[in-house]
Amino acid sequence: LSPSACSPLSPQPLFTQARAPLEETYKEVTDLGKGKSVFLTCDVTSEDGVKGMLHEALSTFPRIHCCFNNAGIQGPFAPITDYPTESFRQVLDVN
Repeated sequence: LSPSACSPLSPQPLFTQARAPLEETYKEVTDLGKGKSVFLTCDVTSEDGVKGMLHEALSTFPRIHCCFNNAGIQGPFAPITDYPTESFRQVLDVN
């Protein structure tokens, strides 16, 4: 996620699963000084984690106009008859 994707949204929250790669982008958006920003992370495979993140965002902002879900996995390449059930569930949970 680049600053250009976030800047027009400021002061909207910036959401991501992985915190470290986006800390610089968050800082750039915050440094614009055009409003309030919040940086939150969660495990997108956990419904409670996602709800907690949204609760935290809504305690800072009265409403959310846009969220970025940057999480995604591909899973193994295999014929459907050989595709592991647990891998399929993980792909659905993350994506």
